[in-house]
Amino acid sequence: MYEHLPPSGRFVGFNDNPHNQLQHYPNYRKYGFVKESTSQRNEGDFVRYRMFNLDGTEFSFNNFYFHPHTYERAFAKAGFGDFQWQGPFLDPSQASSDYWYEFMTHPPLIGFTAVK
Repeated sequence: MYEHLPPSGRFVGFNDNPHNQLQHYPNYRKYGFVKESTSQRNEGDFVRYRMFNLDGTEFSFNNFYFHPHTYERAFAKAGFGDFQWQGPFLDPSQASSDYWYEFMTHPPLIGFTAVK
């Protein structure tokens, strides 16, 4: 990605939240998925996402846990600078919504940015 960005280009990504610890995995089913892990969040461990479709079907995929510093070092090694974890952010009109409280208290996903 670094090679394909113009000078001062910004890389934007979205990932499993490495700051989200196992004890903070609330039931995300009402949001359409469940996040599961049987490990203690060791480097490279699986984090499984089970996704539920409105038609009753489901699918799953595995992600891998990496410490936040692992991402930061990998981006720096590729030449990126100014790596930052971002959000997620809730639309201010939804700030008092009970529906989003559990999701936003311990967000399962997080964004990040880095600059070439």
